[in-house]
Amino acid sequence: MHNAREILLALLAATALAAQAAPAATRTAAPASAASAAEAIDGFREVRLETFVPGARTPQRIILRPSGVQFDAELAALPRPQKAEYLQQALQLMHVSEPPRVQQAVLLRYGRGETLVAYIDEAAAQRLAREVKVGEKRRFYAFHVYNYSRGPALVVTSFGAAP
Repeated sequence: MHNAREILLALLAATALAAQAAPAATRTAAPASAASAAEAIDGFREVRLETFVPGARTPQRIILRPSGVQFDAELAALPRPQKAEYLQQALQLMHVSEPPRVQQAVLLRYGRGETLVAYIDEAAAQRLAREVKVGEKRRFYAFHVYNYSRGPALVVTSFGAAP
């Protein structure tokens, strides 16, 4: 199991990634409520994959300003090699100066057995392979980088215990 320091460091790194990709005007916006204040601190908006994935399906790729999301899912398969050229191009286009190192993807199961392939940062992939067994549920923290015909392109940067 991971410790609180690892989660905090991963969240700080992920928040820095989002801040680099955000226009200067959006970095200083004040939160409108206590809930949005907590969300702004975490930098990860909670989503339900059952509605998030279908809503992100588009006929062509649409690159987004990377934004943090968190969700619960079951590990359906351990990380495996994955080409990430388009992801790296999208991050470069959005001026992310320190993009995550991505060479693998992970298969996640959610809802009634639907699956999602997500990119995964190398450090998170190594930790996932050591700490989590296929079939176990976790809370995943990821960046939503672009949408395409299969749904959102997510980069998992960390994970923790599912609530």
